[in-house]
Amino acid sequence: MDKLTINTFIAAIDDLESGQYKVLSVLKGYKDQLRQHKIYPVLTDLVELMNLLEELSNKKNRFQSIFPKKIEKIDLKNKKIIYSNEEISDAEVEKLFEFIYWAHPEITEALNEARAILDFVKQNLRVEEIGIVPIYRNEGYFFVPDNRQEQEQVYRFEMSFLPTGNVSFNVMKTNLVETLRNSERSEKEFAEFKLDLIKRHPEMPNPATFRCQTDLDFPFAETIFPVAKSILASKLAA
Repeated sequence: MDKLTINTFIAAIDDLESGQYKVLSVLKGYKDQLRQHKIYPVLTDLVELMNLLEELSNKKNRFQSIFPKKIEKIDLKNKKIIYSNEEISDAEVEKLFEFIYWAHPEITEALNEARAILDFVKQNLRVEEIGIVPIYRNEGYFFVPDNRQEQEQVYRFEMSFLPTGNVSFNVMKTNLVETLRNSERSEKEFAEFKLDLIKRHPEMPNPATFRCQTDLDFPFAETIFPVAKSILASKLAA
């Protein structure tokens, strides 16, 4: 799936019509994904893009002093700005920001749609403890339903906190342990599954274990799992 980057906006300085077509085309692709209830990576892409455009807009008055030469492209992988030999003119700066202002409401509409679906999923998804939760809760197991495939996915998770300045970021690693069919799930209680996991993985004798519950049959990889994972991370960080 194509995505919008700052390079899309820089290219529009030379070809406004082509730039508008590119933005509308990519946004249509994003909205098609959202109408299939696929939240990610659409939401992440839109949030990153909106933050970048707002940062540029806030620096409009200093744009020429920051970027005296015309930007040829931005290498996001290597975090480098590549300049051409041509200096950017006042007219080109105005053209760039006119394009940004034109695109802003279009991007906002798609972003609001993604956030609305995210809110709906969060309201219809619960994460609960299985059994007694130990004092150390940052490592254990997580059951997440894939209702579309009639399966229960069992993950091992590990939560860590990375301090950056005055803020700590939560980082959760997950590994798929096994997949249970719904028929298997109905035959045993989740507490029994937890005991089975402890027997088979004795290196973790008292794991924190959680279960996600939802009736939604939305796409698992693009919606259910990342939202469930986010809710669990917030629960552990509280």
